Amino acid sequence: MSRDRIRVLVADDHPFVHEGVRLALQTDTSIDMIGTAKDSSDLLRRLSNEVCHVVVCDYAMPGGHHGDGVTLLRLLVERHPETAVVILTALDRRPIIGAILGLGIQCIVSKADDLKHVRSAVHAAHETQRYLSPTIAAAMAAYLPLSTHTALSPRERQVISLLLQGVSVGDIATRLGRSLSTIGTQKANALLKLGLTNDADLFRYAADSGLLNLLATH
Repeated sequence: MSRDRIRVLVADDHPFVHEGVRLALQTDTSIDMIGTAKDSSDLLRRLSNEVCHVVVCDYAMPGGHHGDGVTLLRLLVERHPETAVVILTALDRRPIIGAILGLGIQCIVSKADDLKHVRSAVHAAHETQRYLSPTIAAAMAAYLPLSTHTALSPRERQVISLLLQGVSVGDIATRLGRSLSTIGTQKANALLKLGLTNDADLFRYAADSGLLNLLATH
């Protein structure tokens, strides 16, 4: 087994999810699914004893001695900052998404979406990038009310909307037919107008404000 492969542990209280994720990952030769965990105690025990690069973790996972949801995720981030996290969840409510993003976890996949998105999210998490599956991105857009974001130009709105859907700056440039420097400038100008400094601030702001709803209506 190559040391370059991404070592993935799947934590979910449903065995059929373990199997579904295994099937989704098995065709990717750069990923090694090293095992599964059924609750918080099992997960933290395995992380203490094994090298794991990415955890694919259910948000609602009852059982164990460490809780689930934000309680478990905060503990996971604090105890194992070297391990990237992908959230796999059936929940798509804005407060939950906002809480996950607020912990610095940037890869979220809905169980309503094809499990192929788990594979993409694992790679994104391992490379410290953002990935939101379509249902999660749409849920964020649906919850953001109209506010004071009319100062954004149409092109800045396009860039910010795509960023919040998990599209990279390079891919935005390709998709919109603009140069990287132009996209970078439009992103920087939008963040300045919104009073934000980085992507993490943008996601937290989007989860609590009216940004995406405005973008969706223009």
